[in-house]
Amino acid sequence: MEIIAHRGASGYAPENTVAAFKKAVCMGAKSVEFDVQMTKDGQLVVIHDYSLDRTTTGAGMVMETTYDELKELDAGSWYSREFAGEKVPLLSEVLSVFPSDMTINIEIKKATLETRQVELDVYQLVKDMHLLDQVIFSSFDHHCLKKLLNIEGIRVGVLISSAMIEPITYLMKNGLNNYSLNQNADFIDETFVKNAHAKGLKVFSYTVNTKKIGQYFESIGVDGIFTNYPDLLND
Repeated sequence: MEIIAHRGASGYAPENTVAAFKKAVCMGAKSVEFDVQMTKDGQLVVIHDYSLDRTTTGAGMVMETTYDELKELDAGSWYSREFAGEKVPLLSEVLSVFPSDMTINIEIKKATLETRQVELDVYQLVKDMHLLDQVIFSSFDHHCLKKLLNIEGIRVGVLISSAMIEPITYLMKNGLNNYSLNQNADFIDETFVKNAHAKGLKVFSYTVNTKKIGQYFESIGVDGIFTNYPDLLND
């Protein structure tokens, strides 16, 4: 079962910072996940929340803030003083951290009023950096995933967060049966996994931070877990 460092090694360093990603690499993680949004002036940055309030010293929406304004914020001291001075990184900075054998899961975030085609800019940057073979694109915005699936050679993970009725049928009907079904840990059982595998889909679960659940998911054939602790299943 694949162990995917959720927002980097976010149990040991502030999420979605270069420190968290370097920590994941140092801990031997072979897969990583993080979130991407677009600033007011069109820069692609790595941050989870649509608002700056929780993980930075700023306030307001990411999409209404310029990158120059973001650079002035501290994105580490909320976690601990040890990480004071960490910044909200550019996507290009983050992608440069990872070795060539690491799988990179990029979650594309689009706020309610976001009308720009963020997903296509993310794709173009990944392509320009020659990393398409390493990257899996995911999103809760299935419309943006459909746009990406028009591009040959893309791997897409469909994010869902409910006990959907016939989720595989939904994926097939909408042409989203590309690579993986990324489901909330609360709604995964053995039948869900078997149904996905029968259609050639991998199952990834988020967010698993207890060893007991991780071991259970491994026993029923889950293909990967997103976890804040890359060493979760270490003996």
